[in-house]
Amino acid sequence: SIDNEQALDCYRESLQIRSSLMGNEHKDTISILEKCINTLSKSADIAMESGDIDLAQKHRTELLSLIETMYDQKNPETIKMRVKELILTAHVLLSQKRWKEALEHLECAKTETSHFVGHSSSETKNDLLKAQTMITINDLQAYVYEKQNRYDEALLILNEAVTLTSEIYGPNSEQFAKVL
Repeated sequence: SIDNEQALDCYRESLQIRSSLMGNEHKDTISILEKCINTLSKSADIAMESGDIDLAQKHRTELLSLIETMYDQKNPETIKMRVKELILTAHVLLSQKRWKEALEHLECAKTETSHFVGHSSSETKNDLLKAQTMITINDLQAYVYEKQNRYDEALLILNEAVTLTSEIYGPNSEQFAKVL
């Protein structure tokens, strides 16, 4: 039976060959890239759950690198993928108590989130996704500030999350109550 690391090695090699022969935009290259990304993501999740934080970090870093090198960086879907991976990588860093690096990833995710682009019929959906992502980032940043005894900054960030939640869901919503 082939394990995840062996599968990843096969995908990496195939991706490198296909990319050099057919280009990054070819459907076969994209297919292998998606398989590689999915396997890396699953492997990172499994490593995190089993306590192998270093392996989880390695896979999340590789995922970010693949997204940055293989996809159009102006594509809204690429931005969403990158933000997701930045947040997941921040989670790994938080579990290692690497506060500064986690904050750097969260700041980058916040900046990237501001680049989400709405499409006419889905603009409201994208606005909601952007707001939800910003709330998640703010919650994580507040957690880091709290762990660093930076309570004023944590409170400021949490107030931003409360304000944003209230604007999006309304002050009487269940979501608003969860943030409080």
